[in-house]
Amino acid sequence: MTECLPADVADVLAAVLCTDNPVHATLRRQVPHLSVRGRCTCGCGTAYFELDTSKAEPAPTGPGTIVAAEAQLVTEAGECPGEVLVCTQGGYLSWLEVCSWSGDVEVTLAAASLAADTLLISDGQSSAASAAPPTLRVQVQ
Repeated sequence: MTECLPADVADVLAAVLCTDNPVHATLRRQVPHLSVRGRCTCGCGTAYFELDTSKAEPAPTGPGTIVAAEAQLVTEAGECPGEVLVCTQGGYLSWLEVCSWSGDVEVTLAAASLAADTLLISDGQSSAASAAPPTLRVQVQ
């Protein structure tokens, strides 16, 4: 989405925020003004953002912290070892969380980034309104 972001972050944001949902559209317009201010130290790839809010409008998410988008990570075997969550605070992109539910499969943002080309959008709705979030197929490490 932008050359300022690391490739893994940009790829996953592009894949997860690709619906016509008004919240996702507004969040995509924030990406050019986004930078990574920190990463999780465990190696999962979770990224914490800094955003110049004077150059971007807030998404219509309401106040507080919410999960504005999510994608399940699914292995070739059909197992779901984790997910990625796009979190906002006050309508602004705040962080990209990588969640692991499995001790057997390595779940990282890099794996999700590689899978971003195979993103399957379930119904074009935001995660808040959708019973089934998008899916990113990942390779088992």
